[in-house]
Amino acid sequence: VKSTLEAGHSGGPLHYLVLGMTDSKKKWNRIYASGSHVFETAAVLRRNVDLIQTRGLALDIACGTGSNAIFLASLGLNVHAWDISTVAINHLDEEAKKYRVDIETRVLNITPNLFPSNSYDLILNCHYLDRSLIPAINESLKPKGFIFFQTFTKDKLADIGPTNPDFLLKKDELLQMFAEYEVLLYQDESQSTDTEDPLCGRACLIGRKQIRR
Repeated sequence: VKSTLEAGHSGGPLHYLVLGMTDSKKKWNRIYASGSHVFETAAVLRRNVDLIQTRGLALDIACGTGSNAIFLASLGLNVHAWDISTVAINHLDEEAKKYRVDIETRVLNITPNLFPSNSYDLILNCHYLDRSLIPAINESLKPKGFIFFQTFTKDKLADIGPTNPDFLLKKDELLQMFAEYEVLLYQDESQSTDTEDPLCGRACLIGRKQIRR
């Protein structure tokens, strides 16, 4: 496991708030140190394994403790995983050793300038919404690369997730964000009140980047 530690900002499982860089880092370090996080693979991945390629390079944005990164690595992908929390990344590094997968982790402030151009075959964005990153995500995906996106919606009926509308998807916003992609799956469970359903109150999208002509 290769790990790079830098000051930063990110998200991960149930990362909603965008605070000052230092405050945000401290907040999520406290949360992960408390052990209150859930180590569970995102439904958009687990339920759509047939759409996940098993070779290439993947990026998990705001990876938290790394259940999704480990899942992708276990399928055969090379994985980069970014998060603001040193505690979360340290946990991920330890879990990666247990599962015997190699993941390159970084603790950093996730900003658009960090995304390398035309580099990733798959990018995952789960429970983290920073709209300023969308152009960078698009630029960083290779042609025919896949976006897997899952987070909470503004129209959710269930009392879960963030309440600040800045961190909630508007109706069909994912479809608008990735309008130029081939949409392989889109699901909006805003109206669900079954909190046992891992997609309750969320929308998810799987898209494939089109080749520019």
